[in-house]
Amino acid sequence: MKNTIILSINFMLILTTCQGQNNATKNPLQFYFPFGEVFNDTSSYVERQSFNNKWYSGHLRAMEEPIIYTDKSLNETYRFTWLRSFHHPIAIRIEKQDNKYMLHWKVCNGQGGYAPGNLVINKQKALDENTWLEFKNLLDQVDFWNLHTSERIHKRLVILDDGSQAEEIRMSLDGARWLLEGKIAPQYHVVDRWGPKKESKFYQCCNFLIKLTDLEISDREKY
Repeated sequence: MKNTIILSINFMLILTTCQGQNNATKNPLQFYFPFGEVFNDTSSYVERQSFNNKWYSGHLRAMEEPIIYTDKSLNETYRFTWLRSFHHPIAIRIEKQDNKYMLHWKVCNGQGGYAPGNLVINKQKALDENTWLEFKNLLDQVDFWNLHTSERIHKRLVILDDGSQAEEIRMSLDGARWLLEGKIAPQYHVVDRWGPKKESKFYQCCNFLIKLTDLEISDREKY
């Protein structure tokens, strides 16, 4: 019988701090992602899927963000949620409503890997059509709608001291989660990556949204 070893996980600390935030929405139990439909290609563990949904939802709730996947409007919406372990959590949302294009960005004063804290930045601005089309072109280059939601967890078989076999799952939460959601009703999709490489198209797509804001973030802090 195989045992499972999970290394370098600080899940319980984050789960505890993400729950019970004072600045939650009217329904603090509402999740921002549909259970059973996302975060389920990472591993066979239901617990991880549930954990990610609670963690991410806690931060988006603190930022007073709308829930995208239940939105029935005709708006086309994309949201980049950036949870760096030791930096402020950030959400950047870009939307098309009829012929109008808007960018919204929010920042909490907590840490992306721990408690979100309180909303301290809540800004928006209008965009022109060319900027919107440039972003959509980056999405096409990423092939966003066909990407797996989550990256596969790398496993290896190890032999324990007693001679039994075990699956070793190497994971770490020190770094940053990069989540990109998209909604064109009735279609919804989310891509979740851990510290994408700067030369990757996914990184460039999300970084494009960062550059549209007035947030001053050095390249060293973009991890």
